[in-house]
This record gives sequence, C-alpha cells and structure tokens, in this order.
Amino acid sequence: MKPVSLSNLFMAVSAALLLAVSCSIKESRVPCPCYIKVGFDDREHITEDVTVMGWRDGELFRKDIDVSEYDPYWVTAVHKGSLQVMACLGLDGNVSEGHYAVIPFGNECDSLYAYFEPVDATSDDVTVEAHLKKQFATVHVDISKDASQMGEYDFIVDGNSCGFDLMDFSPVEGPFHCEPVPVKGSRLVVFRVPRQKDASLRMTVFKGDLDLGSFPIGDYMRRLNYNWDAQELQDIYITIDFIVGQVVIGIDDWETGVMMTFIEQ
Repeated sequence: MKPVSLSNLFMAVSAALLLAVSCSIKESRVPCPCYIKVGFDDREHITEDVTVMGWRDGELFRKDIDVSEYDPYWVTAVHKGSLQVMACLGLDGNVSEGHYAVIPFGNECDSLYAYFEPVDATSDDVTVEAHLKKQFATVHVDISKDASQMGEYDFIVDGNSCGFDLMDFSPVEGPFHCEPVPVKGSRLVVFRVPRQKDASLRMTVFKGDLDLGSFPIGDYMRRLNYNWDAQELQDIYITIDFIVGQVVIGIDDWETGVMMTFIEQ
C-alpha cells in the first residue's frame, strides 16, 4: 500500500469539512416541514370524496380524497406556522371559489357538510380530527293540496345569502334564487338553503299567472329564534293553508326530537 502524502491527506480532510459545512448551510435554508395528519371520525359513513384544504395567506394545499384509502390519516407536508385546515363534502352543483362554497344563481344549496380548524403547525407533526357538520337547512313546504294538484303550482325562492365561508362558516352575501318543483307523488315541495346573513329569505307561490302570496321565511325563522350560526343547521317545516289563510312554521330539532312551531294568520 502506498503511503498517503501529507498534502493528499490535507486535501481529503478539507473536502470533508467543506462538505459538512455545505450540508449544514443547506439544512438551515430548508427547515424541516410539519406533517399535517387529517382523520375523519365518521369515515365508515363517508362514501363520497372529501375536499381537504389548507390556507395561510393563500392556498397551501387542496386535495379530493377517498377517505377509505387513508386509514387512519391523510398526510401532507407544509412549512411550519399557523394555518387553517378545512374539509368539505357534498359539492355538486355548487362551486368552491378559494375558501368559499358558492351557490350559482338558479341552484339550491348542495347537501354540504364541512369542518374547519385553526392549526398550530410549528411542531414536526400535528393531527386534525375532522368532524363534518351539516351546512344546509332543508325546507319542507306543504300547501295543503293533494299530490295530484301540486303540478298546478310554481314556487320561487329568493334571498341574499349565496354560500358560506369554509374558514369560519359565515354566510356569503349574494343573490340566491331557485325554483323548486314538488316531490313526485307527494304534496310537498322541498329545497335546501345555506346559512343566512339576514331575514331576507322569501318564497313566492304561483298558480298559473296568479300570485298566491309571498312568504317571508327568513322573518318566520327570526321569530322562532332559529340559529343560523349553529354548528349544524336544523331543517324547517312550513304548512300553508290558503283557504283559512294560515301558515304553520316548525323547526326540527334532530338532537332532542322536539318540534318548535308558531302559527301565522
């Protein structure tokens, strides 16, 4: 074996030291990420893709996932820092614009379920357990007519809230308009509305060219102390009797099974 010269040994040691310094500099320029682990407590009942999003002064990530493929967690990496993690299920005719779920004019609200959580992602990893909450109220209207007569009537619903913010569930201001049709073979007309910013929600009923009346659903809900800020929205039931000029309004409390009602003459 040939002896190693002092000059060659010095060069080898110098190169090793230079490599070590360069690696440490590189590591300081690219800090370790935080791994966001997102789980779903009701995964066995989720049969559609869920949109998972992260927001910090702009979109960090957005992914449509099949939760059955990620057990127990879907994982992504972000630069460390605070962010908002959101999840949404049920977007169909409605659209996602940034961190807003928006209902196009002429559509009813989708059957939307969502979740948000401010996350401190300053450690190496953080776990988010997403509990998807009901973001729509289904309005059931009975105008006291037989199913065979319902085709003679038209319904128009208008309001000033056209969606909600996925980051905090607050209503999005904008025109809401839909024209629901009666459920086939039923005496009911059913439609979905989003969270409301005011009491402007209104339904007008026509029979042919005859305007039978405009009903202030938003004002009815205000008088019943309906909570549009609840984590999950309750369904609404309205019965209209044109003969006696009476409107019965109820809210279905699915948690207690109690129906709150009042009668409008």
